[in-house]
Amino acid sequence: MDPNTATSLQDGLVAWLTPLADKGQEGILRAVELMETEAPLVVKELLRWHFAISLIWFLIPMCVAIVMASYLKKMWAWAISVADDTEGLSIIGGTVYTIVAGILISVGLSTTNWLQILVAPRLFLIEYIANMVK
Repeated sequence: MDPNTATSLQDGLVAWLTPLADKGQEGILRAVELMETEAPLVVKELLRWHFAISLIWFLIPMCVAIVMASYLKKMWAWAISVADDTEGLSIIGGTVYTIVAGILISVGLSTTNWLQILVAPRLFLIEYIANMVK
């Protein structure tokens, strides 16, 4: 092969690849700029989403426990007015209420991510990313 032909092929290839490389570099720079502008918004939305979900899963068991306590109080008052012997009722009712209330409160307290997001959002993000990597 003629050295002039090889040089002209290299020059042609460089001339053809240079615009492609420039376009690729420009695309990468635009993507980085987009990530720099959008990343804080994405992080805020992620924090809001996990805050809302965690708060909902915290409030539902607490509300159910409150409603259950009110209902059991009314039921207990009715049972006392009807029954002659309330000792057996108090043991059964108290045990059932304690077990159910304990389960509801433990479920509610186990979902306190909303508190962590409110107090230490960066720590929550670090733990969230660590869990995603696992």
